Amino acid sequence: MKRRLSVSLLSCLIMISMCFGTTAAFADTSDELVFEAFDNIVSVTSPEGVTAKVLGKTAIRVSWKEAEGAEGYIVYSYSSSSESYRAAATVDADTLSYTAKDLSPGTKKIYRVTSFVKDADGNIIESEKSGKASAVTEEDSVKEFLSTARTRLGKPYVSGAAGPNAFDCSGFVYWVIKNSDTCNVRISRSSAQGEYAQLRKYDIGSSSLSSAKPGDILFFGSSRSNIWHVGIYTGNGNQIHAFSTWGKVAVSPVSMSTSNKRLVAIARLPMK
Repeated sequence: MKRRLSVSLLSCLIMISMCFGTTAAFADTSDELVFEAFDNIVSVTSPEGVTAKVLGKTAIRVSWKEAEGAEGYIVYSYSSSSESYRAAATVDADTLSYTAKDLSPGTKKIYRVTSFVKDADGNIIESEKSGKASAVTEEDSVKEFLSTARTRLGKPYVSGAAGPNAFDCSGFVYWVIKNSDTCNVRISRSSAQGEYAQLRKYDIGSSSLSSAKPGDILFFGSSRSNIWHVGIYTGNGNQIHAFSTWGKVAVSPVSMSTSNKRLVAIARLPMK
């Protein structure tokens, strides 16, 4: 598709001929001028092959094919707040891509691209916008890890159970690690103490809840060598765990697990 800009002389000639009529002599001249005017029309074609590719959790790359005669390109991003496309970047003719950075995980972006040329006065003449290209940045690994844990909320507490429909505390943490696509660790089924032995290399070295981050594994007991309970920190002083007091998998304040035991270790697992 193309947009065109005609020389202003053409408009003047048409107006003169409409107002005063056209003599044969002037007709010959105006025909030549009209012909020259159409020769000077400026046009540019829209880019084709526009695609958007996710680059991890915070970036998307938009690319396109070269448009013949283009002097540059303008990348437009859709704004849901204004329900319109806004210019995100202008690039030169040799650059056939644009990378949007510092996006939030799980962000969907929609892009369109125009080609442009400049007329004799330096004004930018844009093509029509290209077709749409969209992509969604990857979800945050910890968020996905916790989402896996929350799928078991409400499942009953049963001593020795490791899912998928009943759990004890260590069985629940084992199941979440096993079934999460974002966790880079695999452990064998064990007790809370046995799980700490397997995850000890990821101990952050502090047992203060203020040092914990969402997704961390919390271990409770009287010491690191005497652990009785394990859960997953969700943030804001809460954890998700198979809670014998409530008889189910639940989210509860960490303080509810410290009445007869204390937080003795925190493990931060590597995520993809």
